[in-house]
Amino acid sequence: MAVSERQFNLLKEMGIPLWQTRSSSVAKHDAQQEDANSLTINFATLSKNQLFIDILSSINLSIGEVSCDHNCLNLGLFNWVFSASPDVTLYNNVLTTPSLDELAQSPQLKSLLWQNICEYKIS
Repeated sequence: MAVSERQFNLLKEMGIPLWQTRSSSVAKHDAQQEDANSLTINFATLSKNQLFIDILSSINLSIGEVSCDHNCLNLGLFNWVFSASPDVTLYNNVLTTPSLDELAQSPQLKSLLWQNICEYKIS
């Protein structure tokens, strides 16, 4: 279930943890699958990409609010990974998309990205 920024802040103020741990075998399997499909992120190059800057702006974030760890961008309420897969998904607070170059060349992929972000923000 996706949680809006407002809901997240309210839960945080009440001292209610948002995340629950899953069994280690499920988490390990998911991490192995994610690592196998994820593309390497060069954050220095990415932070200069106009499409990336525009996407961050659309969700009210700046480059300084984004961190990169193990080929995963932490955007606060969700993480973003780039994948060799041509799909755009936002599941379990992980946005998975093709590379920014592929997104920039495909109006359909950009549309899917925008739809996923909008649905996430509304939830």
